[in-house]
Amino acid sequence: SYVSNRDLRFYPNPQSNKVEESKHGLVLIQVHGTIHQRNTCTGIFDQSFGLVRDPNHCNNYLIKFCFLNMQTQEPPPPPP
Repeated sequence: SYVSNRDLRFYPNPQSNKVEESKHGLVLIQVHGTIHQRNTCTGIFDQSFGLVRDPNHCNNYLIKFCFLNMQTQEPPPPPP
């Protein structure tokens, strides 16, 4: 995959995460953070998960959708 081929690591920022739940049981989880490649910060990411309560199991949720937005820049080439 793109992430493993490029050796990307995602580091979430715990203070910017957000969880909202509607009265109908839909839960929206938003995670924001930085993307690193070989110990260099190469960008930022925003990921959203939509979860819906599983009617067959009391405290379980099913993933309804998942969106990932990455904004990266290629690291500068090493000096000659």
